[in-house]
Amino acid sequence: MLSQATIDAAQQLRRDFKLQHDDSIVLASIEAALREIGPGTKVFVNKNWKDFDKPGIQTYLQQYECKVISSFAAARQFIEHAIAAREH
Repeated sequence: MLSQATIDAAQQLRRDFKLQHDDSIVLASIEAALREIGPGTKVFVNKNWKDFDKPGIQTYLQQYECKVISSFAAARQFIEHAIAAREH
C-alpha cells in the first residue's frame, strides 16, 4: 500500500526528473525505504536502468548513500566487494 506521502513525493519527482508516472512511484518508494533504512551504503538494482538514467537521479540517490546498478550480476559483485572490504 502506498502512503499519501509517497504519492505526493512521486508527483514531485515526476516533475523534477520528467519521469513517467510509474517510474516516479518506484523512485518515491525507493526514497521512502532509503530514509527508513538510515545511514550506510545501499544499492538500487533495476534492470530497466534507462528509466532512471536521467540527469540528477543518481546524484539524488547518492544523498542516501545509494548506488544505482543496472544488473544483478554487477550488484552481486558490488556487494561481495563491500563484504570483503569489511572483513579486511
